[in-house]
Amino acid sequence: MRVKTIFVNDLHKITKPDSEQIAALKDLHDYIKTEKIEVRIYTDARFHAKAYIFESDRYRSGDAAIVGSSNFSRSGMGVDKSSNTELNSIHRNSPDTTILRNWFDQIWEEAKPFQKDLLKIIESSQPYIQFVVAGLLLWWFDT
Repeated sequence: MRVKTIFVNDLHKITKPDSEQIAALKDLHDYIKTEKIEVRIYTDARFHAKAYIFESDRYRSGDAAIVGSSNFSRSGMGVDKSSNTELNSIHRNSPDTTILRNWFDQIWEEAKPFQKDLLKIIESSQPYIQFVVAGLLLWWFDT
């Protein structure tokens, strides 16, 4: 599976992780393990679409969606400078948000569960192993 190989290779490239990377990896691991997030992988075709769908029953603004070329990152959302020229469209409480939600649900159903594989990848990565070892050392010295 190409994506699995990419995840493994990317994690192996991190030879000297900083505390922020280790914390992010630990959080991702914990969220997957405790089923706070579900991870799926779409393998039917190359997937490059970017749609960010926000649903809310608690806020007056209701549902919203962003569709466009940007990654969901600081530079992609315009917080940090980027060398890319991006185009995004924002939709609020419109028939478009329903169409996008239906599209996402269809893709989600076609995608395959990826939690177990991703947990194995994370647990075998150098940054995660360093986190576990550091935690064990702190525990050992503290007892």
